[in-house]
Amino acid sequence: MSDKTGVALSEEILKKIEQEGLDIKNCQWQSYDNDANMAGKYQEVQARISETNHLAKFVPCAAHTLNFVGVNAATAVQDVAENSTKIDIVSKLLQKEDTAIDVARNLLKGLTAQIKDRRGAIVNEVLEEAKQSCLALNVDPYFKKVRKRKKKRFFDEKCKDESSEISQHKKFKLALLQGNDRIKAELERRF
Repeated sequence: MSDKTGVALSEEILKKIEQEGLDIKNCQWQSYDNDANMAGKYQEVQARISETNHLAKFVPCAAHTLNFVGVNAATAVQDVAENSTKIDIVSKLLQKEDTAIDVARNLLKGLTAQIKDRRGAIVNEVLEEAKQSCLALNVDPYFKKVRKRKKKRFFDEKCKDESSEISQHKKFKLALLQGNDRIKAELERRF
């Protein structure tokens, strides 16, 4: 098949359903690979089949959804290579035809537990690797101090705003932890 557009793919799917003697009106659930040409809401396969049968509902493929967990989390913090590798391994195992449901569940639980357990260690490892890279490039490996912002306080405020007192080092650590937590949250939300 040379044309990979949603229109061509949906026509091919509908033709195959008809060749197999099935009625599209009886096909209520479909699972796509979450690719844009499959799962799009407007002109893609999901939308075009929904036009033919309004009861047709989209069910995302678990293996491809897991892959998107990693992609979405990696956009939050770029340096999550180790977690991305683990996610990639589990994703490939989930794509095997002979993977049983209980094995898949255990793989996902194990992956979530590993990410949760490594939460604190990943920060120190990334900081150490960044420091070594800076030293190799003759760059100062320490975070620069920034001027603390003064915020006007009103008479009814009971305490001062301490957010401006957070160091750059602490902000970097928080960003790494947020990336790790985002991966964990995406896994828990999607599975």
